[in-house]
Amino acid sequence: MTRFRTILFLAILVGLGAFALGQGVVPAMRILSPKAGEKTTNSYVDVQYELSAPVSASGSPTFRLQLDGHDPVETTDTQYTFTGLTPGTHTVSIMAVDANGTPITGTQAQLQFSVVQDVPPPGPKSPGAQVSNSGKLVNASYQAGNSAPQDGGDQKLPNSGSALPLLSVIGMGVLVGGIVSALRTRPSSSR
Repeated sequence: MTRFRTILFLAILVGLGAFALGQGVVPAMRILSPKAGEKTTNSYVDVQYELSAPVSASGSPTFRLQLDGHDPVETTDTQYTFTGLTPGTHTVSIMAVDANGTPITGTQAQLQFSVVQDVPPPGPKSPGAQVSNSGKLVNASYQAGNSAPQDGGDQKLPNSGSALPLLSVIGMGVLVGGIVSALRTRPSSSR
């Protein structure tokens, strides 16, 4: 029974120690830009970072930056621009390294951001859409069949909640049904 109490006591001490360490640890490296999960339409990203605590006695530390699985880049600046990004999710990793290129413990930071494809605004070159004189997007087939009002006012588009399509389908069904019914009830001709 005393052995069980000793093991329980040690487990509690280790748990409390780990909790205390977890609460007091502040990462020495912090990525300022881009933000985690940020979305951009640029084909480049300007990464800015800082050390929140000194890590070495030398004046300016060396940083190792890596984008996705590409070769790492080393610099003493606190900002670096990666270019030629393609649409998708990218991961940037930063760490401070010593004079031998060995990573310094506690100086690693990593985040993901996304590059989204820039969708051009609809314009005259988009199939099926045109911009009217008032700058509003209108259906090209409607605009081609209807001239602009002479007084310079807005063009009126058909109401999108119109019952006309539904009535057309019902009318066609009644017409076809009537023809089929007439053919069935028509007296057969003598042979």
